[in-house]
Amino acid sequence: MSEDIKKFEEFLKFILSGILNNPDEADLKGKIDDRGVFFELLLPEEEMGRFIGKGGKTVKSVRVLLRAMGAKTDQQVNLKILEPSQDG
Repeated sequence: MSEDIKKFEEFLKFILSGILNNPDEADLKGKIDDRGVFFELLLPEEEMGRFIGKGGKTVKSVRVLLRAMGAKTDQQVNLKILEPSQDG
């Protein structure tokens, strides 16, 4: 199952490298739970709008692609974008 999460993670990193100015600053964490594959993405504040897109269209498209990939192996794949911390 860890091989499955790896292919989704590689795909997400590829997408991030095409959308973001500084994809190395993105923090992507994946795990497998009872619902399927779950990713949390923490982006720098200046990259949030770029990844989410106008009206959320970009992130929605990424989620659709992830779900389509997961459907091939009967897995649910979810992506949650975390709010950047205002602490510092």
